[in-house]
Amino acid sequence: MSDADRVAQLAARLLERGESRDLPSAIRSAANRLGVRPESWPSESLVRRHAEAMMQQDRGDSGHAALTAERLRIAEEIMTLLEMRAAPSELWLVGRAAKGHLDADPKLRIRAHCTAPIGEIAAALVDAGYEEPAFQVAESKWGRLDRIRFREQGVECVVTRCPRAQVLDSSLDLFTGAPVPRIDLAGLRRMIDELSRDRP
Repeated sequence: MSDADRVAQLAARLLERGESRDLPSAIRSAANRLGVRPESWPSESLVRRHAEAMMQQDRGDSGHAALTAERLRIAEEIMTLLEMRAAPSELWLVGRAAKGHLDADPKLRIRAHCTAPIGEIAAALVDAGYEEPAFQVAESKWGRLDRIRFREQGVECVVTRCPRAQVLDSSLDLFTGAPVPRIDLAGLRRMIDELSRDRP
């Protein structure tokens, strides 16, 4: 096994056990423990591949699907609340989560294309029982965008407010301009149903 694979495997375990909070810190910790120099460190995508394989081995296919569905339900609940409280013209789960990839360092990135201020969005989430979020400003290719970040059941959640007149194409990554995987609320509910269908 290569040094990169050894580090990736240990980093995936550190994330699984909650000993590291995110991928970069897990890679650093694993490499330091194994004495691997930075030029041999793995990419984040390699760590995610190891994490997915380990999860499927540890839990089996049905257990892995159940965990993915459980994490996607967090996004579904947040998006349902935003649909009711923020009246978005578009509402998307984007990135790896939109394809059901939530193994290592899981993140739920949600975009609300709406006019509601970010403070109102945060207040709606806190009123519903979510933790107080951190407020941030993202410097995107469309300009400055307000976002909030918080954790729910160990999963990092990011909600970005995309003003309708500012973010003109919701199919593109906010920073690179490349196409981004995305799924709307109806599609997300279908994905959760499919993942839950074969559970014993």
